[in-house]
Amino acid sequence: MQVGMLETKNISWRNLDNYYKISETITLSEVMSAGKSYITQNKPLITVLRPIE
Repeated sequence: MQVGMLETKNISWRNLDNYYKISETITLSEVMSAGKSYITQNKPLITVLRPIE
């Protein structure tokens, strides 16, 4: 399942061991940009992002 998840995000399965390091580099602006691209309907959507302290 993890390999498939990475491949759908265009990340090679060879980076599986580095996945958490890669996912920690995602910035707020990248999340906002993706949201604007994929959330186009005028319907409420709630998402909770919890940073690791």
